[in-house]
Amino acid sequence: MKRKTGLVLAVSLALLIAAFYLLRRPGHDVSMGPPIEMAACVPAPPAVEDNAPPTGLTELPPGAIAFDLKYRPQTGQSDDLQYHSYWGFGRNNEADNSFLQSVRKKAALVTPVHHAMLEGRQWSALAHHRRHVDALYFDLNANGQLEDNERIPPTRKADDRSVEFITPDFQHSYTRGNVSVDNATAERVTFRVLLRVAFYGNGDEPNFMWSPAAMLEGTAAVEGKPVRIILFADGFGGQFDRFGSSQCALLPKDPQPGTPPPSVYIPREILSSLMPYNGRFYQVKLDGRRATGHPARAVLIPDTSPVGTLAVKLACAQPVPTRVRNLSLQGADNKTVFFSVNDPIGKLPVARYNLSRGYLTYGKEDETNWTVSFSQGPVTTLLENQTVEVVLNQPKLEVRAVREQDRYNSDAKTATAFSKGTRIYLEPKIACAQKEILSRFGRLEGEHGRTVDTPPRIRITNAEGKELLAQSMEYG
Repeated sequence: MKRKTGLVLAVSLALLIAAFYLLRRPGHDVSMGPPIEMAACVPAPPAVEDNAPPTGLTELPPGAIAFDLKYRPQTGQSDDLQYHSYWGFGRNNEADNSFLQSVRKKAALVTPVHHAMLEGRQWSALAHHRRHVDALYFDLNANGQLEDNERIPPTRKADDRSVEFITPDFQHSYTRGNVSVDNATAERVTFRVLLRVAFYGNGDEPNFMWSPAAMLEGTAAVEGKPVRIILFADGFGGQFDRFGSSQCALLPKDPQPGTPPPSVYIPREILSSLMPYNGRFYQVKLDGRRATGHPARAVLIPDTSPVGTLAVKLACAQPVPTRVRNLSLQGADNKTVFFSVNDPIGKLPVARYNLSRGYLTYGKEDETNWTVSFSQGPVTTLLENQTVEVVLNQPKLEVRAVREQDRYNSDAKTATAFSKGTRIYLEPKIACAQKEILSRFGRLEGEHGRTVDTPPRIRITNAEGKELLAQSMEYG
């Protein structure tokens, strides 16, 4: 019987990727191709000073902590705060784009650059000759015509084979609810973006990846110590105050020695209207507006809700010692609540929560022998001054087996028998009694607790029970 499984596809793809990166590693200069060349780098302009008083500020309750927020864009300097997150949008059909037509009247050697999420400026153009990069043409005012200030020189060299462009600020339209960006009532915010241009192998065809290039930042005292808040945009919507899609980092203004600088990576969480910090919960409010269209301040209000305790355990035939290493909760009723805790045994505000995902350790005699991740956890209700126990039990291996041509058909029914010569697609998952998905098993080994993956093993037999295939379903 011919067989085609998700494992075979994944392993083949992994081998191709491994070979690709092997060819690109240092020392393989022939396959990496020549380094990039570029015009002189010029920093992007700084933010325009916003000295106008904010509007719409509300009176704060006693004990509230207010962070005055400032717009902080990237400019290409060494103190930039970076997202370290990139999006690619392929090479969609440019059709008859007026901005590209306008660019081509002044620059012949350009490659179109697509960005599906920038309404009104979805097409830009890169001026380059082979690996020599000159400029980015970007429609700052979204009028479809090339203006004098819309030719942007390279901002900084990222490495030997990539360069980054950071745009000046532009007025970005966005929607709330069902408001259309074509409507005169659409709101506008100040925003900027980054384009990374890279060349791989020996090719002269550029690869494009986009990133937001602005944040909001503020400082205030929390429990007597200076704390810094950084708000990240909701991707390319340009909004920093959307619970569930914007992101937030709360960190000490003066980090501990040895902590990586913010330019390396800033740990962040989904922006939530309820946020833990330093063992305490705070309600979060974004208040007022600045001339940039962004919130004027972030306000933390100590949460005084009743509290309860949450315990998560694993069980097969019998319960096993379990310890929660990390747990992500989402409000079941309040859809603006998203937070993670490393120790849910502590007191949590009473509410109904979805256990969206978690990371557990467990063992027969010791709860630190094995690890497992789970997702799609149940809804649970915390009760005041009580411990609510959630048990992930009766895990079973489920395999969706369909004909290869039906793999993307959600209505295709799984089968256990196929005629000879059928190409089969297998999709395994380990599900518990309440449909929680156990997604990755591992074993802790060594003095420092190194995690070694332990993938499930699949056996396929014929009708008489004869083994046709037995293989581990490697992760990834």
